[in-house]
Amino acid sequence: MATSSTTSLPRPRSKAEPAASAAQTSATPSVETLPRSTTHAATASIARPEVPPTTSASASSARPPTATTRSAPTSRTVTANSTASPNSTVAINSRVPITRSPSVRKPALSTPPSTMAVSPTTRRPAPRTAPQSAPKPASTPAPAPRPSPAPSFGIGVDVDVGNATQIITVAAGSNSSTTGSLRAWQKQSNGSWRKVYGPVTAHLGQDGVGSPSENSSRTPQGTWGLTEGFGRSSNPGTSMPYSRVGDRDWWVSDSNSSRYNTHQICSADSCPFDTAAGENLYRAGSVYDYAMVMDVNRWPATAGGGSAFFLHVTEGGPTAGCVSIDAGTLTSIMRWLKPSGHPRIAVGIS
Repeated sequence: MATSSTTSLPRPRSKAEPAASAAQTSATPSVETLPRSTTHAATASIARPEVPPTTSASASSARPPTATTRSAPTSRTVTANSTASPNSTVAINSRVPITRSPSVRKPALSTPPSTMAVSPTTRRPAPRTAPQSAPKPASTPAPAPRPSPAPSFGIGVDVDVGNATQIITVAAGSNSSTTGSLRAWQKQSNGSWRKVYGPVTAHLGQDGVGSPSENSSRTPQGTWGLTEGFGRSSNPGTSMPYSRVGDRDWWVSDSNSSRYNTHQICSADSCPFDTAAGENLYRAGSVYDYAMVMDVNRWPATAGGGSAFFLHVTEGGPTAGCVSIDAGTLTSIMRWLKPSGHPRIAVGIS
């Protein structure tokens, strides 16, 4: 074959290659075998210069320069020109196949893809949040309820109700009146008051209505508690504290006694106070068959400030300062009164 069809490549000099001999000058081309390492397959990297464009048939087999490292074949045949010199190029026979090292690739999986277990990527689900509703406007606290004005109950003055839910009112026509109208009221859940008894005629002190005093017979004007009852007769059915009195029961009106304005039990000849200035609750008669004590001038009792003020059974005339009504209404009211109602009695001028 013609040697002009081959591409000339520069051949590096090898230590194993002897210097050019006389055989190299021979016109007859020689065949040269590249040396192999005894320990491993040697890889001969032959630098290939850029090949100028050519139109020859062998130029089509030339490859552009590449950085790929080529491994020398186990046996590679190279033809050399008879006129080659140490700096001359070696013509590689285009028919001799050049063995190239394949690119290193990962071995194919032995397990078919259809049977390979692939663990999916674990993703944590996004935290679920409750749907946020439109922000609610800050609630305006309800204003504190205004204290309801003290009711007058038609008696001309404001009544000091306190924590009472049961009120008895007595309205006199004037300060000199010895009679008035009595009513009983029950507080409702909505704060209003409902009348449960009355009006009934009430007899008042013979000196009218005003400031209490031991030296007068006025019915005290104002609001007073009702905390206990007593009577010559048995308990009419009240749940309030009740005492049935006898001949040894006294109410002390001695202003000089430490027991002033209290209920005492003793014999007339042995009482530690002036019984003549006091009142025997049994001997007073039927007016004390049933009675409720008005807490006027008690806890503490001021000497001379008045004593023995009761709501009791009437005898049809003025009193020494008490309030009296008919027995039937009185016992009905006593049964209505409850300690939990904190009952009070209010006396005023209508």
